[in-house]
Amino acid sequence: WFAGEDPGPARLRFRLGGHGGAVLTVNARRPGADPGPMPVDLAFDLEAAGPSWEAYTHLLADAIHGRTGRFVSMRTVEESWRIVAPALDVRDAPLPYARGSWGPEAAAGLPGADGWCAPL
Repeated sequence: WFAGEDPGPARLRFRLGGHGGAVLTVNARRPGADPGPMPVDLAFDLEAAGPSWEAYTHLLADAIHGRTGRFVSMRTVEESWRIVAPALDVRDAPLPYARGSWGPEAAAGLPGADGWCAPL
């Protein structure tokens, strides 16, 4: 798609905490005569979006009236628990790490081949 250029991976990053949100970085064609790859950030900021209770009122009304279209099946719920239960059952003690750091040194290999991606 990019004639021999490696555009790098697309990345989905989440911002947790006071100003929650997400950024999806995708590769697009650069406009103009040289259409090489260009990273484009698609950002969503929860604070800018503001509070919205409308979705919850629809969900609650559907539950009250027995409309199941917005809900997953019990089979899906059970499969979800099967997947996450091993992580919840871990009893190992947390690894110590320095205050203000990004975590224990043992976590350095977690990002995999693409390496660490700076937080938002």
